[in-house]
Amino acid sequence: MTLSPHFGLQEFTRASVGRKKFQVKLTSVGYYLAERLAHDILEPVRVNEGRPVRVTSGARSWAVYDAMVKDREGTNKSKPSKKSDHFYANHVYPYGVGAVDITFHGIDPLHLIAWIMAEGIPVGQAIAYPSNRFVHLSNPRTVLFTSEVVEVLPPKARFLVWTPDTGYRNLS
Repeated sequence: MTLSPHFGLQEFTRASVGRKKFQVKLTSVGYYLAERLAHDILEPVRVNEGRPVRVTSGARSWAVYDAMVKDREGTNKSKPSKKSDHFYANHVYPYGVGAVDITFHGIDPLHLIAWIMAEGIPVGQAIAYPSNRFVHLSNPRTVLFTSEVVEVLPPKARFLVWTPDTGYRNLS
């Protein structure tokens, strides 16, 4: 099933943690969120860069979250967040508005964030991970909630960069 000219539903619903493979089932709201991500955010990125964009992480379920926690045990990696937008408005985090982690050859994550900011692409979060060569992108909260509800939700920074030595820093 296609979500947009260059993105299919499977890209958003397949998950791998270590050697474990998952197929995340989306509700109708989750499908809508994946479609908005593909159409409103990823398509403009794909068209601008003129090359394929690889979704490395999309929707998460409780099983994916548990596997991530177990995979990180005994390492210095931080525990995954239960308040991640990767939970597409599901029972784990009902306020999750949908997120993807993307990568593609030859593009600097900071360059991509700068372009997204300059073009005014409607994102909730855009986080560059330069040392890992990927970008996290989420829908804006207004894709699901009215502006009154958005005001009472925990604030989300829009444009960030993460590095091992400094952690998260605001770019906007």
